[in-house]
Amino acid sequence: MSFHGAVIRQPHAIFPVARKIKTKQRHMKKILTLLFVLASLVSYTQSTTLVISQVYGAGGNAGAPLNADYVELHNISGVSQSLAGLSIQYASATNTNWTGVSALPSVSIPAGGYFLIQMSSTGTPGSPLPTVDYQAAPTIAMSATSGKVALVDGTTPLTGCPTTNVIDLVGYGTANCSETAPTTVLSVNDAAFRNNGGCTETNNNLSDFSLAAPAPRNSATPIFICGTPPPAPVLTITGTVNDFGNVTVGSSSASQSFSVSGTNLTGAPGNISITAPNTNFQVSLDNITWFSSINIPFTSGTLNATQVFVHFTPQSAGPQSGNISISGGGVSTALTVSVSGNGVAPTTPVISATGSMAFGSVCVNTVAGPNNLSISGSNLTNQDITVGPLAGYQFATAIAGPYSNSLTISQPGGTFSQTVYVTFNPTAVQSYNGSISINGGGIGAAVSVAATGEGVNTAGTVTTGSASNITTNSATLAGSITGTGCSAVTAYGVEYSTINGFVNGTVVNSTNLNAGNFTAALSGLAPATTYYYKAFITNAGGTEYGVQRSFITAAPPPPSLNATSLAAFGTICVNTTEGPNSFTLNGVNLSTANIQVGPLAGFTFSSSATGPFTDSLVITQTGGTFNQEIFVTFAPQVEQLYNGNIPVTGAGASSILVATIGAGINSTASLLTGDSLIISANIVEAKGEILDGGCSDVTSYGIEYSGINGFINGFGTKVPANNLNGGLFNSRLTGLVQNTIYYYKAYAVNNGGISYGSQRSFITPAIPGGLIIYGVPIQRGGILHYSLSGIKPGHYSVRIHNSVGQLVFQRDIIIAVNFIDESFNFPATLPMGLYNLEVRNHEFKIQKSFLVQ
Repeated sequence: MSFHGAVIRQPHAIFPVARKIKTKQRHMKKILTLLFVLASLVSYTQSTTLVISQVYGAGGNAGAPLNADYVELHNISGVSQSLAGLSIQYASATNTNWTGVSALPSVSIPAGGYFLIQMSSTGTPGSPLPTVDYQAAPTIAMSATSGKVALVDGTTPLTGCPTTNVIDLVGYGTANCSETAPTTVLSVNDAAFRNNGGCTETNNNLSDFSLAAPAPRNSATPIFICGTPPPAPVLTITGTVNDFGNVTVGSSSASQSFSVSGTNLTGAPGNISITAPNTNFQVSLDNITWFSSINIPFTSGTLNATQVFVHFTPQSAGPQSGNISISGGGVSTALTVSVSGNGVAPTTPVISATGSMAFGSVCVNTVAGPNNLSISGSNLTNQDITVGPLAGYQFATAIAGPYSNSLTISQPGGTFSQTVYVTFNPTAVQSYNGSISINGGGIGAAVSVAATGEGVNTAGTVTTGSASNITTNSATLAGSITGTGCSAVTAYGVEYSTINGFVNGTVVNSTNLNAGNFTAALSGLAPATTYYYKAFITNAGGTEYGVQRSFITAAPPPPSLNATSLAAFGTICVNTTEGPNSFTLNGVNLSTANIQVGPLAGFTFSSSATGPFTDSLVITQTGGTFNQEIFVTFAPQVEQLYNGNIPVTGAGASSILVATIGAGINSTASLLTGDSLIISANIVEAKGEILDGGCSDVTSYGIEYSGINGFINGFGTKVPANNLNGGLFNSRLTGLVQNTIYYYKAYAVNNGGISYGSQRSFITPAIPGGLIIYGVPIQRGGILHYSLSGIKPGHYSVRIHNSVGQLVFQRDIIIAVNFIDESFNFPATLPMGLYNLEVRNHEFKIQKSFLVQ
């Protein structure tokens, strides 16, 4: 429906709705608009393309059958219509601002097709809509009773009662804008339906729309081309009713039945009326309660086959017949089912009773019913009719009571009819099955009517729900209370165990019941473990459980350890300690088991730089994340490589290895061979320096010399020294040969062995000519050193004479060179004084005096 002056959408070759407005039309619109303003009057034109075919605004409200508001569109044209560029807009009943605007998608509705728009967000009450073709964005919450909706060409919000660009407008309830007049006020259970499947368009909302239970149609609904007459409504009867035969007046026959179904019914929701022909016949839908007329409700055009029961209760003797009438749903001519039977007059007082007295299980100290007990009699005397007693049951002649344990009913005799109302009030948990006795009126024996009932004190019923929010150690479990039983609920929650089919588990009570639903939060669970659980409910009747369900806690991330690198210790003297060096140990997702570092030969460990250090370090920790600096010392015991990997284990993680590098050595001293100082032709002072004592104390040191160049260490003559000072020392080499080259090295000895400096050399000077005595005066018992050069090799005699010429000492020598350069001890027995040293052989003699002290 559109207002006068709005764009009327017409099909193009590709079937979009036309938007072009001719110049003449624009001028006319301006003129007409002015007239509308002056007259304060709005007029409308009929839409020929798209209309709003259904409106419902109570979705999600309390008691609503559906959980969202909706608007339904219908293409009443003969070609496809595009929604591109259109919008659906809403305003409350009296608002002049159209606050709800949602642009429609670029889709087309085929001829006769429907398009369902969900206007509001989804609420809790009610069932979901059928699949919607479009969700309003933003959502538009509509009034349940009064408001206005427009299908608009464009997306600009409307104002007031619009006069342009409106394709169709529906005002409902007390809306201030509508086409001619708004529809009747809507309700929770009523939607506005455009008549004739959405095709009726007379520019009058009130006459074009009818109210019915909401039944939204979408693009999947079969198309309905306007102009096609609807199919005629049809009612169908299945089955026949045979003649009931002879039945005593005042009693009832066994029932028979037939079925009623219908298609293309109109007026939904409505009723199909089933009417008995006279008082001799009654009809029923449950074969328990009987009426002269009943209704079968229908909510759509289709009525599924429904069984109808009929029985014969003759009121007088003789043949009885008639036709049961079936009408409604728009069927023009009522259908009939013929019934017949023969009433037989009773010859003796007769009482009969019909009605179900089956009460089932009823909570103790509560009242069930009333159920109806129809008592009829014929040929009765005027004796009172008595009903009951039967323990647990009470009786009344009016539905409102009063009720008593038994009834006494006065009657004049003859024909009798009375409805007795029966209640069941159990006071103990037991069976109350028995027979209600009906007597009086002159009958020969009491009539018994079976009554069944059981007093129970039932526990509640509960459904075990799903598990959610499952982690490694927690979960949320759901349950629903489906019945509270016969007494107040005192506890509810979840019971769980790791045992499948468990009997006694861990109970977690809940306190968050909401509309019958509750949850229980579990914590402290083990990871990667299957748990079994049941919802429970407790009242005075006991504890009941739902079915067992299960869930599996999440597996934790694997525990892991890692470590930073450990600096190399390098080469270390045996029996010494180096360090500490350190590495940092990190862990995640650890168990609470201890962590062990080591052992590894040669290394000790501590969590403190100051120790104590042990061969293996055991660290307690709380699990989860871990960080610890580990201190390591290196103390080699033997001379070898100690390269290896320090093992780190525990805390549930895989072992790791921390590489370490170190070597144990027992190094000798490091020396420097120093200069030499020539003292004489056969005495030289050679120097040395200990640069590094090595891995142990130096026990001896000195100079080793030889006359052989490159002599092998240890094969020379060692002259120990004992004058070490600041690493420097010297050795006096004596007994050297004059005018000779000597090679020497500094040496030192420690626990690691002997080491040498580099080789150096010196040349002793030549001795002076003639006989030379050194170190005069000579000490008694001291060394007498003399030399003689320029002689021939051969045998010589060395003699000492005292001052009076006596020979006091003699030694003979053989020389192979042309000089003598030797020393000997002057006899300590000789007295001090002046002596004469003589060297001679068979052809040579030389002498020289010297003083002895």
